[in-house]
Amino acid sequence: MLLATGHAAAQKPPDSPPDLKLSHWVRADLDGDGKPETAYAGAYMKPGLNAPSVRVWVMKGGRKVFEHDEPEGTSMWDRGGPPKSGLQFRDVTGDGRRELLVRTQTPGDSEGSVLLRVFRWTGVTLANVVENPERALRHGYDGGVAIRSGPRGRPSVLLAYRRQPDSRYEVERFTWNAAKSRFIPGRERISTRRGKAGLRELGVR
Repeated sequence: MLLATGHAAAQKPPDSPPDLKLSHWVRADLDGDGKPETAYAGAYMKPGLNAPSVRVWVMKGGRKVFEHDEPEGTSMWDRGGPPKSGLQFRDVTGDGRRELLVRTQTPGDSEGSVLLRVFRWTGVTLANVVENPERALRHGYDGGVAIRSGPRGRPSVLLAYRRQPDSRYEVERFTWNAAKSRFIPGRERISTRRGKAGLRELGVR
């Protein structure tokens, strides 16, 4: 089934919920065959629940190769980046191939944070490569995320929180360790400036 969008025809798998509404899409060649795969994100209401949830799926040549559902009440998070930046293909492991990055937020989160999930192509589908209990990295509602050059030129993920009550920012760096197949946290830094100037000082804006 095809969904009309402002930019292209989106592929909605036959087993999708009927009320699934597309909000994001992005394309990239994940497996190196010269043909791009397309990732989509949309919201729908799970039966028996009271708030919509996010579903992410990836299509390859008209076939669904990946699907992921976020918890109840989640929504895509685009703040602190370009429009629709909640769904991106970026190389964050340094292997020259792109991973799928998904940013969502849950209303009422006491920590005021956004979840960043990283999915990597395995050869047949995508797998979450963040190894912690919630399978996600976090940054603050008023902070942000950036991909920057890290140790030995490898990409690093920078995640920023705004500190209370001084409004300075704290950033933590995560760099992919290929030998251990996981992200390794680096030294935390605290800005000397407040507000958006603090984010720029730490390289997040």
